[in-house]
Amino acid sequence: MIDHAVRVLGATDIFAGVTHGNDKSAALLRRLGFEPVADFARCTRFRLRPPERGVETV
Repeated sequence: MIDHAVRVLGATDIFAGVTHGNDKSAALLRRLGFEPVADFARCTRFRLRPPERGVETV
């Protein structure tokens, strides 16, 4: 889904929200490269900034 969003739809940022206490979902997002960017009363917002198209990552 992330690959499709980036390559086909041109997404530059992908966001996900996780309810506080859902540690397994937060851990999965971190493994995928998401970083927490905001805390709210009931959840944490995570953001993934995929590499730009045509840019190689090392």
